Amino acid sequence: MLGKPPASVPALFFLTGCIATAVQVYFVERVRRVSEKLFFPVICWSISLVRFALAVVMSAVVSTTTLHDFEIRWEWLVTANWVTSAFVDTMITVLLFYTLARKRRVAFKGTIKLIDRLILTTIETGLMTSLLTLTAGLCFQFIDHSFAWLGLYLCVARVFTNSLLATLNARLTARRLAVNLHSVDLAHQENEHALTSNGTKAHMAIPMELIAIGTSSQTQRPTGVIF
Repeated sequence: MLGKPPASVPALFFLTGCIATAVQVYFVERVRRVSEKLFFPVICWSISLVRFALAVVMSAVVSTTTLHDFEIRWEWLVTANWVTSAFVDTMITVLLFYTLARKRRVAFKGTIKLIDRLILTTIETGLMTSLLTLTAGLCFQFIDHSFAWLGLYLCVARVFTNSLLATLNARLTARRLAVNLHSVDLAHQENEHALTSNGTKAHMAIPMELIAIGTSSQTQRPTGVIF
């Protein structure tokens, strides 16, 4: 294994680069949709494509040499791969957190719960990939000739995939929460505007499941895309 690596090692580098880049592109698209700006997403997309190119070069180089020589002679290549990957993951997390936090300050009372859920999901999925890539990069830099970084690299594609699946699954919960909040607003709006013939407000029964969520004082319906 420490001599000329089998074909599975170059394939590992290549497929990990493909998976990580695809997931990062998806998360950057979320940043673009939420922030409605292109400057930072374009930067993240560009760096993510650079990271993919570095993964392709790593795959080609490691197939022609031993892992020991690869670790010594191509240290800059592996380091650049770790740095670009960790940078994009951190930028995605920070940008999503910052944008959602700004929207939270001006959101309706009932919508704050939904935004808090999205912020929590962003931190959970974004920090996991960032911490893994940073840990692997530190092992590569400071633990010489132990190949601990390679063991961590085996997990990178799985962690990116699980982060994507966790985000997609969280969208179902976010949609259900958004529907419940929308129903609360509608019930409150109808309760406020339903008048009897003598001009007094009619008392309407609100379902218990809506009361459990909490009513909103705002009458405007929520807008936007649940991502």
